Amino acid sequence: MFQILVIDDDAHTRRYLSTILTHAGFAPHTAADAAEALELLKTVSIDLVILDIMMPGMDGYEFASMLRGCRYHLPIPMLSARHLPENIKQGFRSGTDDYMTKPADKHPVIIFIVVDLPAPLGPKKPQTVPSLTEKEMSSTAL
Repeated sequence: MFQILVIDDDAHTRRYLSTILTHAGFAPHTAADAAEALELLKTVSIDLVILDIMMPGMDGYEFASMLRGCRYHLPIPMLSARHLPENIKQGFRSGTDDYMTKPADKHPVIIFIVVDLPAPLGPKKPQTVPSLTEKEMSSTAL
């Protein structure tokens, strides 16, 4: 069963996506921010990350860039309320594979996931998962 990590600071969005993913046959995991997501990545073999942009601490752009810099090759579709062309460009530049805008409709979300899942570019995760130090967390605070 595919393990999907939903990272979004909005509890309603996390519950909604978790329900959609469960009904579609996926195993969802959720995190409210980058620090919580990194802890999950240490213990669960995640196949895909659905990532929000606007989160406390490290934002989604920074998180995607960090994962790519650490050689994570799992698909990362971004799901955000930000819909301007510059937001979408920045999402792709940060390392995301797709970009969806909120509010999330279940059919496009499942389509994006199905399209993204079969394309692993290498190992899903590096030997070690990065940890955020207190300094990094405070320097990335919004």
